[in-house]
Amino acid sequence: MDSAFQSASQNSVPKSPGIAPRASLLPWLLIASAPALFALTTWGLSAETGFGQGLRLIALPLCLVQIVFLLLAARAGWRPVRQFLALSPLVRLLLSSIVIEALAVAALRSPNPTGALVWTYLSVIELLFGLATAWIVASADEPALEMVWPAIVFGGLLFAAMVALFAVSPHAAGFDWQYFGLAVSNVRQIGFYVAVGALAAIGCAVDARLTQRLLFVAAATLMMTLAFWTGSRGTAACAVVAIGAGFVTFPQMRTVRGSCAALIPIPLGALVSMPLPRPIAIFGVDRMVESLRASTPEAMSAFRFSMWEGAWQAFLARPWFGYGEGQFGNVVPQPQGIYLHPHNVVLQSLFQWGVVGTIVLLGLGAVAVGQVRSALKTGQSGLLPAVLVCAGLFVFSLYDGALFHVYPVMMFAFALAFIIGSTQRAKTAGER
Repeated sequence: MDSAFQSASQNSVPKSPGIAPRASLLPWLLIASAPALFALTTWGLSAETGFGQGLRLIALPLCLVQIVFLLLAARAGWRPVRQFLALSPLVRLLLSSIVIEALAVAALRSPNPTGALVWTYLSVIELLFGLATAWIVASADEPALEMVWPAIVFGGLLFAAMVALFAVSPHAAGFDWQYFGLAVSNVRQIGFYVAVGALAAIGCAVDARLTQRLLFVAAATLMMTLAFWTGSRGTAACAVVAIGAGFVTFPQMRTVRGSCAALIPIPLGALVSMPLPRPIAIFGVDRMVESLRASTPEAMSAFRFSMWEGAWQAFLARPWFGYGEGQFGNVVPQPQGIYLHPHNVVLQSLFQWGVVGTIVLLGLGAVAVGQVRSALKTGQSGLLPAVLVCAGLFVFSLYDGALFHVYPVMMFAFALAFIIGSTQRAKTAGER
């Protein structure tokens, strides 16, 4: 499994520098600025129109960012067909199988083929985005890679500042605070953005010098403050588990400075958020505490148990190939709102692609785990924040849509591809 991608680096990384050092910063700056660009395009855009709702739902600006990223990679020498053919036969088979099944199920078996195909096309873009990211990382120079995760942190801070400015700006009477609307269709989804930024900042802080470490800790604290203000329990939970995984995996996190950098932002963010005004009752730490005192497990879980039961029953009714992407709301009755996913990535996979697709994804997951293990032995720049972001978003996906909505999927693909590209880069460097 560890060698499944190894031939790709030999055949897809150019022998010449390929990307000039200055130009190589552009793809990373593009990804770092993506949340702010999405926020900017949705600022003031009515959520009552079909266009406004659709743009937020499929995150059209983020899709365009990924397409521009692909064009930049192609201009620099990335050739997706060549990269695909350089992969091991096993990985080629698994990738081909999941793409073919996803398209076939969406077109032939889903309740809403048009909607399912749209979500499937978005998944294909994200797959290509991950492949391009791995190629660029494998061929980039060290100074450019050292700037990747600090740029992601800065982009997260810029997004957090825009959210804060939007929150204090005047709003019309009856403004829907739960919908919120700035780069999200539900205020809880802000947690996806700040989880990425905060975990990236913590990862950067552990390895940074004193002054930079303090700045990164402050950045992580501010983003966790925003998460607590929105009342997002999921952000704090995924950050805690990801940091715990970091302690097990990275010795530098078990030092005094590493422990302080990792452990301060979450409780300090909760403390800072407490005096902030709550627009409605579902915001703030108080809401999080109140939800834990709910009278029933169903209420405590925000109706997740009902969604999970519905997803499981739907899977049993169509176990082999599923219903296609984004079809959950068309199939499963829900106690509140209409969700396009069951808030659990395992049930999401079983519902969308059945047993067949889930087995394929498990195979790809096993290959990815092997790549991560190989990468951890290389000591390449940026691995700590990449692993924290990857782990955090995966944990988030066990109880929310972190591997359904465009931004967290994009950043999960980015972080995982960064790790895989680091493995390829180290191998290529060792053969020179």
